[in-house]
Amino acid sequence: MKTGKRAICGQCGQYMRARYRDARGRLESWYVCDRPNHACGAPSCQTLAGTPIDEAVGTLIVEKMGPA
Repeated sequence: MKTGKRAICGQCGQYMRARYRDARGRLESWYVCDRPNHACGAPSCQTLAGTPIDEAVGTLIVEKMGPA
């Protein structure tokens, strides 16, 4: 069983990677499950836009770390 604080793919259970790309001068983040691709040339499972995920995690951190 995998444990830790990293994003895990809901389809294959592998750890997802964070990828960044420059889109017209603006840095975009993406979460990519490409481990099957690297391991055996299989297609990537999924790619998720990072901004909505990062905003949700940031909101959760503020809520949990705020005053009691």
